Amino acid sequence: VDTAKDAAAFDFKPKQRRRRQVVRASQSNETNPPIKEGRFGVEGDLGDVTWIVVRTKETVSVFIEASMELVEEASVLLHWGTALSMGSEWELPAQAVQNAKQVDAVASRTCLEGQARAELRFDIATAPQWISFVVFVKVSSHEMWIKTASGENFWIDVLASRDSAAEVSKGEETVGQKFCAAETKYANWTQFNRICMASDVLAGNVGLQEAAWVATDLCLADAKVLEWYRNSGYQPKDMAYAQERIGGTMASAHGKTSETIVRTLLRLCVRAVPRGSSGGGDSIRHGILNIMRTHGIKEGHRPGIECKFIEQWHQKLHTNSAPDDIAICSGY
Repeated sequence: VDTAKDAAAFDFKPKQRRRRQVVRASQSNETNPPIKEGRFGVEGDLGDVTWIVVRTKETVSVFIEASMELVEEASVLLHWGTALSMGSEWELPAQAVQNAKQVDAVASRTCLEGQARAELRFDIATAPQWISFVVFVKVSSHEMWIKTASGENFWIDVLASRDSAAEVSKGEETVGQKFCAAETKYANWTQFNRICMASDVLAGNVGLQEAAWVATDLCLADAKVLEWYRNSGYQPKDMAYAQERIGGTMASAHGKTSETIVRTLLRLCVRAVPRGSSGGGDSIRHGILNIMRTHGIKEGHRPGIECKFIEQWHQKLHTNSAPDDIAICSGY
């Protein structure tokens, strides 16, 4: 969404005022004090967002206030999720939050009352380490996503210590964490993405951990235990290239290592990946188009004989193809 264009459409009129310096935490000497507060500047100098975290023995409350001038009919919501560390993937809260509505696999939305204030309350036992959010504004058919002055998501250290945030963010994600996050948390994930991630791992330094995770992920996918299409698809020509690449990287990794266990694990991967060829990735779909045009079958807006099966089959081949398609094509 073009922020500048939508800001003009929403008729934002930010006050001309001097910006105070962003405060990252309270002035307490405690590492993780019971009350913390901070302030963020908003992109485009549209205003600011302040927050306060209040921790008691039983609950943790996060108070968020947005100070931005919006048209009266604008709906303003927090689009938020929890996280284990700053910059990590979003997760749903461990408990249901009273004034929040889940919108997808990782995010919830909470309305800002009077376009300004919202409260998120958690039990102390299930409170998150971090909360991350963006401000979602909607006026009629117009939408706008508002982030910090630096163009990043807003981050609030609820239970975590901000002093340790830099150290946590520098921690390198392990190969196991990468695969687990992709398979369990990503909203969009396909076999194509899986093969690309495995190729990236095999292109680096392959040890026991890397080989074990690649073999596990690919073999489970080959057994159809893992999802092949999660809210996404892919084009056959892209898959053809990915299949050729993983074959090459796997062969190179096998040739470089002298560890018996690593070589064995890589051999297990062979049955879980196709032979691969970057040529002819769209051959089946092009063959269907030739059939449709030769016999005057309706294609898109082009008039002709209506055949729902051929039309739907052609659309299916835009995103994936299988060995069965070859037999069907030969039959036609």
